[in-house]
Amino acid sequence: MAVHIAGANVPDSQLLQDTLESVVVQPPNPLRHRQHLCLDKGYDNPTGESAARVYGYVPHIRRIGEEKLDHRGRKIPPGPAVGR
Repeated sequence: MAVHIAGANVPDSQLLQDTLESVVVQPPNPLRHRQHLCLDKGYDNPTGESAARVYGYVPHIRRIGEEKLDHRGRKIPPGPAVGR
């Protein structure tokens, strides 16, 4: 678990390395137990992936332009599903 405080105008993707560096509870040894880190499209850049790897995480980052699909492989429309 970690916390890093910054101004509201700072994008989360710019705080990833600082947040991972601030971890208080040490995760298990990544050589024995792989640690996964799920991130959204905002982290789809070289610094997001490399920061995760530097701290021993396996990054899972949804790519920009990648559609979100349901369990049947159908596109999920954006926004709330009102009246469905």
